[in-house]
Amino acid sequence: MKTKTITKTKELSILALNLRAIRKDYELTQADFGEMFGISRSLIGSYEEGRANPPYDTLIAISNFSGFSVDTMLKQEIVLAKEEDVALFRKVKEILRGKI
Repeated sequence: MKTKTITKTKELSILALNLRAIRKDYELTQADFGEMFGISRSLIGSYEEGRANPPYDTLIAISNFSGFSVDTMLKQEIVLAKEEDVALFRKVKEILRGKI
């Protein structure tokens, strides 16, 4: 008798997808995003891959940064920022890095 191997694929949570979308929308590396919230790049990766969930204080900080409520980040796929918002954030990032 032949046995069939069943491969389970883990779907990412809405939160994991939203965290990745927020970070990528602002064109931040995992390291830069983590630094903003005092956490490591590898932990951001864990959040985005659904291997871990951020504590509530981190969720609140990301919510304040992104403008999306914690409730929205947990329950709905978010709508990404407008291009002018991204351009403004790039300018702020350059100022903070001393490039301007």
